[in-house]
Amino acid sequence: MNEEMKRFVEIDVDTIEEKPLTDIQKQKIRKNARTKKAPNRTWKKFVTAAVVSLVALSGSLYALPTIASQLPFVENILEKIDPNFVPKNYVALATIINQVESSNGIDIMIENAVYDGTTLMVAYAIHSDKDLGEQPLTDTMFDIKGATAATGASSLEKSADGLYRGIIKMTPTFNKHLDVLKIKWQPEKITNPDTNETFEGDWSFAFTMDTLPGKLEHLKITSTNDKAKIQINKVNYTDLSTVIHYEYNIDPAIMKKQPLSSIHFVKAIDNHGNEYEIHDNGGAISENGHGFDWSFALYNLSEDVTTITLTAEIYYVSQSGKITSDMRELLEPITVELNR
Repeated sequence: MNEEMKRFVEIDVDTIEEKPLTDIQKQKIRKNARTKKAPNRTWKKFVTAAVVSLVALSGSLYALPTIASQLPFVENILEKIDPNFVPKNYVALATIINQVESSNGIDIMIENAVYDGTTLMVAYAIHSDKDLGEQPLTDTMFDIKGATAATGASSLEKSADGLYRGIIKMTPTFNKHLDVLKIKWQPEKITNPDTNETFEGDWSFAFTMDTLPGKLEHLKITSTNDKAKIQINKVNYTDLSTVIHYEYNIDPAIMKKQPLSSIHFVKAIDNHGNEYEIHDNGGAISENGHGFDWSFALYNLSEDVTTITLTAEIYYVSQSGKITSDMRELLEPITVELNR
C-alpha cells in the first residue's frame, strides 16, 4: 500500500469538516437526486421501483367522515401495499390522519402516518375517473418545517380502475432533534406518465406527527480496505424499525474516474441466520468521495436478535444509468452488536 493510500484509509471521519455542497456536488447525490429551490433549503430526492414523485404542501382540508364516508376508496390502504415495503406493525403505531382533498375530479386521501425519528411514512390513496395511467406522478415534495434536506421513496399500486393506494417514505435531515414534525403537502398537478397528460388542481394538506419514542446508540465501527472506509455511527431503535446510520470515504482516485460511485449496504443477517431486507434511505456524497447522512432501516427484528452482520457494496458508476453486476464489488462484512 503506497503512502497516499495509507493516509486515505487512516482518515478519521469524525475529524472531517462537512461543508455545504456546491451545485456540481448536489448533482452527485445518489439516484439522480433533484434539488428543489427554496430559501435556505436544499432538497435531494431519489426513488425506488413503483415510483411516484414526492410532494410539497399546505391548504384547506376535509376531515373524515363527512367526505371520506362518501368515497369508494376509503379502505385500509395497506391491504394492497407490498408487505415488504412497510413494517408489520405500521398500522398499530401509525397516527390516523384521515384527510381528503378533492379537485378537478381527482380525490387524494392521507389515511395515516408514522415517524420513527429517521423516516416519515405516509399511507395515501388517489381516486379519479380520469385516466391517470399506471403510476401517476405528483409534482411536489412534502414540506417539513425545519428540514434542510430529504431523500425519499414511494410505492403506488393500482388496485382497480381509477384507484391507487400507496406509501410515501421521506427521510428528512434536521439540524436538531424534533419531537413533533409539522408537515404540509400542496400538489398542484398530477401527471399520467404513460401519455404525459397533466391534470392541474388544488389539493392541500397540513398535519403534525409525533416522533416515536426510541433509543439512540452511538457507535464507531469501521471497516477499511484499499478502496474505501466505512464507519457505522449510530443505531436508532424504535418499535417500528432499527435504523443504522453510516458514512464512508471512497478512494479519490476512484471518484476521479467514476464520479457517481457510492456505497450501499445490501445484506443483513442476524445471529440466528435470518436475512432481512434492507430499506435504503440514501444520503449525500461530496466530490472527493465522502458519503454522509446515509442510513438504512431493518424491519421486524425479533427481540432475541443480539447481533446483525452487514455487507456493503461499492457501486462503481461513471454516469447515470443502470448499474450492472460488473460495476459492483462486495466489501468485507461488519458485525454490529445490538443493545436495544
